[in-house]
Amino acid sequence: MRRISAGPALLAIAVLIAGPLRAELIDGVVAIVGSEAITLSEVGEEIRLQAMLNREEPELASDLGRDVLRMLVDRRLVQLDLALTPFLAAEVSDVEAALRQLREDTFLGGRSFAAALGHYGLTDGTVREYLRQRASFERYVAFRFKTGLRIDQDEIERRYWDEYVPARSERGLAPEALESVSASLEDELAEEQANELLEVRLQELRLLHRIVVLGLPSGSGT
Repeated sequence: MRRISAGPALLAIAVLIAGPLRAELIDGVVAIVGSEAITLSEVGEEIRLQAMLNREEPELASDLGRDVLRMLVDRRLVQLDLALTPFLAAEVSDVEAALRQLREDTFLGGRSFAAALGHYGLTDGTVREYLRQRASFERYVAFRFKTGLRIDQDEIERRYWDEYVPARSERGLAPEALESVSASLEDELAEEQANELLEVRLQELRLLHRIVVLGLPSGSGT
């Protein structure tokens, strides 16, 4: 399997974390999903974006780079599936609302949104596109895997007695009545079931579409 001759993986990720202009110097295709390529700079951009949203500095770790690459492959697969159901695409109003919220937030070091973009080497357009994809993904999951999903009352009660009550007790807290937390436990169970169904669909998509993972630069262990 061909590898990109761009030096050790940690050096590559370090350059990517430093910003998009320097990243262009070592950019290359690290995976192909269908007919679309995923580049090394996309991996670095995703690392910086997630670090910004999580209010932390980007992590210099080749394992993280490989995890992000796998996530980007799965994201591409979902986008291919979404193309078959264009009505699930995010509304512009949803994206703008999320972007307005970010612009009002404070980020690592007390930075404003604009200052955070500069610190992480990102652009307003990059964040907007991420928010669009995230909103579309949430609509996709809700429609495909949560529509008609029913959680049995017995499951809710099992979650309450087997997990909720012991967890509260370990923290020295009195458990709330089942009736008070039933709705939140039902949502939790529904989310878990939807994630399981999503993973099944991803496995199907991996078989349906051509996926070639070239891997990060030599030294990454992939």
